[in-house]
Amino acid sequence: MRLETAVRDRAMRTSGRGHPGNWDFNITRLLAELGAARLVQIVEIDGGLHLLVCSDGRVRQFAAGRLEDAAREVDFARFGLSRLAHSRPLHQPEKALAVLRETGRRLEDALLGEAARHRRRPGGHRPARKAARRALGATPVTA
Repeated sequence: MRLETAVRDRAMRTSGRGHPGNWDFNITRLLAELGAARLVQIVEIDGGLHLLVCSDGRVRQFAAGRLEDAAREVDFARFGLSRLAHSRPLHQPEKALAVLRETGRRLEDALLGEAARHRRRPGGHRPARKAARRALGATPVTA
């Protein structure tokens, strides 16, 4: 988390009006400091989402879904969670959970795209999924 804070602080202090080459960012140093961690940045370009994943000594770019699709799935998830939280036993919460699972799958596809299928870490957990859970609040994200 210290590295994430340092990167975010540096980005906030960097002026966009500098001269070309005025910023001494060192990708090799960043990748070395990450060690076994991952740094995931979700970037929107012309409505499309792309992930920049820094890990294992390299930076990879993955195409994901569309920003409008991700926003729509977030709205569906909020609605589904609210419905589930306020439902009575007779309102079949199992159906609401099934809908939320499907919404979560579509949201994962929109936010992570091919990056979600790219690699699993030892132990079977999916660090990219952790990043997506935090991505809506703030980026960059380490996982």
